Amino acid sequence: MSFETKKLILDVLESKGVDNLVGLISTGSGQELPEDLFTVTCEIPYVDLPGMGDANVPGHQGILRVVDGPIGDWAVWTGRRHFYQGYTHDEIGLYIDVSAALGADELICLNAAGGLNPDLVVGQMVSIERYRCFTPLPGLHREIDGGPWRETDSGIREKLLRVAEEQALSLTSGAYAGVPGPTYETASEVDWLRSLGCDVVGMSTVAELIRAAELGIKASAVSVVANVHGSGTKLTHDEVVKSSEAAVIKLARIISKYIAQI
Repeated sequence: MSFETKKLILDVLESKGVDNLVGLISTGSGQELPEDLFTVTCEIPYVDLPGMGDANVPGHQGILRVVDGPIGDWAVWTGRRHFYQGYTHDEIGLYIDVSAALGADELICLNAAGGLNPDLVVGQMVSIERYRCFTPLPGLHREIDGGPWRETDSGIREKLLRVAEEQALSLTSGAYAGVPGPTYETASEVDWLRSLGCDVVGMSTVAELIRAAELGIKASAVSVVANVHGSGTKLTHDEVVKSSEAAVIKLARIISKYIAQI
């Protein structure tokens, strides 16, 4: 990503009155957050932001919504880029770079994930405590076991868990395995990832969490279990989107209350 690309996006946002952010949220497949729970002050399709392009994945809307919070605006990026689409680490993290340039210092990544832990059920929300990166990102030594565990921000996690409890919503904690995709895991791969202590697996998020760390942004993530490996649930992208859409109202309630308490 060039400095010029980021500047062009910032120019567009400034022309729309977006010049300062408190934090940012990115959403995954089927996770368009209901607007009635948020005060949307600005809406911009990705195609209108130079260098962003369309989301190009079903279930990823490809729209930036700026929502109002008690002490400032939050950017909600509905849709993301993935390593398996051929995007580089810089291209995946472009929206984080832009948000950081506007002052955002918190990131919450939402995603749809496969359940590795057999105790999970479809629709369960999992707050990610730690994660392993199996995707070959620049500057990372690609180890066969995903390298060291990386932690998400404990402060964000604690606030998310408290908000969920206040609303009597089930939000458990777990560990995330970030894999390149786009194929789903075999039975042997599932057993292997379980043996490493991973509870959920997905094809996004780790690059974004690592990018946030590079920029000094506090970051965490929440996965919605779209299928549980070995339970007979279907392994298709359409089913992933459907499962995410079914759980999105609960997820939105947590996020809206989280923003309201910041």
